Amino acid sequence: MDIEDAFRQVGEYGPLQRRVLWTMAIPQAFVAWHHLHNVFVGAEPQFYCIRGTERTKGCPKTDQPACDRYDFTGTDFTSVASEWNLVCSESYKSDMIQSVYMAGLLFGNLIGGYIADQYGRRHISYVSILLITVFSLIAVDASSYSHYLVWRFLAGGFTGAYGLVSFTIPTELVGAKQRGFVNVIMTIVYALGIGSFALLAYFIRDWKQLSVLTALPGLIGIYYYRILPESPRWLLTQGRIEEAEHALMYIATANSSSVQTIRLQRSNVHQAKTKQSRLLDMVQNSTLRSITLNNLYTWFVNSMVFYGLTMKAGDLNGDRYLNVALAGVIEIPADIVTLHMMDIYGRRFTYSWSMLFGGIFCVGIIIAPESKAFSAYLFCLPFV
Repeated sequence: MDIEDAFRQVGEYGPLQRRVLWTMAIPQAFVAWHHLHNVFVGAEPQFYCIRGTERTKGCPKTDQPACDRYDFTGTDFTSVASEWNLVCSESYKSDMIQSVYMAGLLFGNLIGGYIADQYGRRHISYVSILLITVFSLIAVDASSYSHYLVWRFLAGGFTGAYGLVSFTIPTELVGAKQRGFVNVIMTIVYALGIGSFALLAYFIRDWKQLSVLTALPGLIGIYYYRILPESPRWLLTQGRIEEAEHALMYIATANSSSVQTIRLQRSNVHQAKTKQSRLLDMVQNSTLRSITLNNLYTWFVNSMVFYGLTMKAGDLNGDRYLNVALAGVIEIPADIVTLHMMDIYGRRFTYSWSMLFGGIFCVGIIIAPESKAFSAYLFCLPFV
């Protein structure tokens, strides 16, 4: 039998797949915490400029001498800005932390994807999420700004690796019909993670305490080691048929399936194993080239707009914590509607029209009166 027939035998979405899905989905909130970490941890608190005996609020004017030191006494939260005086002429360094983290995320996406394809999904899932915790905790005790950048880069790298495989494993362990549902659940939990991070930051105003709390959920990697099976689909592409059959029987047992044995097709396995996929394979013919370039462009645009809007929610008028929370939870209705629209109208229609309306509302942010700009923002984000 082929792999889809095998999943119909062992259960396309049984107890084991549900357990794996929620075990991988709930840490998506943890991923969101790290993506938006710098929104609160890197925020600039109120401060005073001290020059001799003079004490003035904020940065000195251009025609005034530089501050001897900065006083953050009386602020309602601490951050890396208050830790290393990243204000005034040094304020760009707070944003640099997010840039370095995102560079690590890119590196982790590239390397993590390669490792997952070469060595399997299971091992990198628990190793990467545990190392996110390790490097995040080390960053809390960084002795300098430059050391902090290094640890945030490494945390971003392993977050990127985990982010890829955390979507791959649940989708490869279910039948084809359940993949859309699985992906939507993951995005909903990610959106809840954005909202919950704002809530945590509201109650925990010390940046070190907040960083420790957002690092600890990565310890779930220990549980991953115990319950996650390797992807039978990946094993099959590697020609490891017996191991794929064993993984399928493990799923069957966990799902209380009555199937006694699974025997996968041996035909074309050697060809699939020996044929080496290359990056250039995606642009060798006009159809694949068009699809690849289109997806590269839309992912670039969506990522730029989504992260730009979400990470700057804290700088909008109004309450920083409420703005960030709304930026997260506003996505949830959109995720649910998207799932049903894909079932009714298909993926291409849903994808194209959501991009179009997202662009319209994003333009609305620019041209709308200041009193209406936030409303346009809340309409733009769900479509993105």
